[in-house]
Amino acid sequence: MSQNKQRASTPMLEWIAAVTGLLLTLTLLVLLGKEALLGQRDDVPAVEVRVERIVEKEGLFVVEVEAVNRSGETASAVEIEGTLGDTASTVTIDYVPGHSRRRAGLYFREDPRAGQLDVRALGYEAP
Repeated sequence: MSQNKQRASTPMLEWIAAVTGLLLTLTLLVLLGKEALLGQRDDVPAVEVRVERIVEKEGLFVVEVEAVNRSGETASAVEIEGTLGDTASTVTIDYVPGHSRRRAGLYFREDPRAGQLDVRALGYEAP
């Protein structure tokens, strides 16, 4: 009889694993519930634009830019402008999720390395 009783009891390691799994699951549910109810609703996208490289291609100069969203909020239809003297070039990036990066290109007829190139985000649309 003592052998049957010993086989029927649950090993201590199994109890420890069960309690650990339960605690992890409850913690995850609390964190997800908190984020859903109290999420950062007043945050706005913060898109920073920087030049990655300049490439000459078929008589045009392509300025490759990277848009970095430093916020947790998503921005869509992000318009980026590059100015070189009196010349301007714009591009629209469809979607820049929070804490992500997207790349795009601006075209110029003159070499941007020879002048004062300025790139910036003009605005975004809430998705």
